[in-house]
Amino acid sequence: AALMPNARAFHIEGRDHMLAVGDKSFKQRVLEFYAEYPL
Repeated sequence: AALMPNARAFHIEGRDHMLAVGDKSFKQRVLEFYAEYPL
C-alpha cells in the first residue's frame, strides 16, 4: 500500500489474497474507498 497513492491495506479474517475479491468485507471496503476517492 505504501507504493500506491491513497492505497489501503487491511486483513480479511480467514482469507488469503486469492480469495479476497469475492469477500463481502472486501467489497464494502472498495465502496468506502471509492466514496472517499472517486474516479
